[in-house]
Amino acid sequence: MTQLLHWGGSAVTLIFFIALCYSLFTAWRKRRRENRRRQDLQTKTHTKVKQVHQYDIKPVKGNYRYPLEPVATLRRPVHTTIGLDLETATEQPYSIALMALTFYTEETCKAQRYFYVQPPENDLHCLRRKDITWSSLRLADTFDEYWQAGLKDCFSQGVLVGWNMTEKLGAVAHALKIYGLPMISCRYIDVNDIRRDLYTGVPKTPTATARAVGVTCPDEDIPLTRAHLAVQILQTVQRDYPLYLPRIRYVGQAPDIQQRSAAVIAAAHHEPVGIREIFTTTPPDRDLLQTLIKQNYLTYQAENDTYYATETGLAFAYTCQ
Repeated sequence: MTQLLHWGGSAVTLIFFIALCYSLFTAWRKRRRENRRRQDLQTKTHTKVKQVHQYDIKPVKGNYRYPLEPVATLRRPVHTTIGLDLETATEQPYSIALMALTFYTEETCKAQRYFYVQPPENDLHCLRRKDITWSSLRLADTFDEYWQAGLKDCFSQGVLVGWNMTEKLGAVAHALKIYGLPMISCRYIDVNDIRRDLYTGVPKTPTATARAVGVTCPDEDIPLTRAHLAVQILQTVQRDYPLYLPRIRYVGQAPDIQQRSAAVIAAAHHEPVGIREIFTTTPPDRDLLQTLIKQNYLTYQAENDTYYATETGLAFAYTCQ
C-alpha cells in the first residue's frame, strides 16, 4: 500500500513537472513569436510615394473631395451589407490613416475589421483621434499593401453603407490613384440619403439620424462605431418602413441584369405599380418587364397597366446580391 502511494505521488509530481515545462515552453515560444513580429514590423519596408503632393486636389467651397460619380442607381432592399468609415490624416483624401469595416447579414454582425493605415507622410494634423501618433502609424501597412492583400475583395462582398459615401469612397479612389492601382468597382448606400428621404428636419449628423431612427448611439465616436451605426440605421429603416427602398449607387461598373431585375421586383412587391413607379432612377425597360413576366417573376394587370411581384419573383430578388 505504501509502495502504491509512493508511486502515485511520484506520478503526480512527474505530471506536474511536465505540465510546468510545457507551460514555460509555450510562454517562451509565444514571446519569441511576438518579438519576431515586432522586429518584422520595425524593419518592414513599406511602399513610398514619390512627390506625393503632385496628386493634391484643391478645395471646392472649402471641401477637399476627390471626384467620384456613380454610373447607375437602383432602389431595392439589401440583406448583405458592409459598414464603412475612415479618417484621413490631412485634408487630402488620399491620406487615409484609420479604416473600419463591419460585415452584416440582415441585422447580425458577422465580422468587423478596424486597423491603422500608414499615410504617405508624417502629417497628422487633421486626425480626429489625437491619441494616435506617427510612431504607431509608421508600423502599419500602407493603403496599397492592404488593398492588394485582400481589402479590395471586401468591397465586392456586399453593398457598402456609410455616411457621406462619396467622400469616403473618394478617399479610397484618391489613395488608389497615388499608388497607381485601378479604380474601384463597388456599390454603396449613403445613410444621408435616408435622412433626406425620411427625416428632413433632423440635423445632418450620423448620431442625430440614429436617434431619429431609434438606434442607440455608442459612447465612443471612432470609425468602427460609426461603421456599425450606419448599417444599424439602414437595417432598422428597412424593418420599420418596408415600403422604403434605399438607393444603391454603382461605381465603376453598371448593374447586371439580375440586379436590375431584383430592383424591378422590389418596386412591385407590396402593391401593383405602374411603369413610372418601377423605373424611378433608370429609363423604362419594357423588354425587361416582358422577360420577368415570362419567368413568372411578375404578373401584368392590363386593365390598370400595372405590375405585381409573384412569390417566385420575390424569392429570386431576395437571393440576388
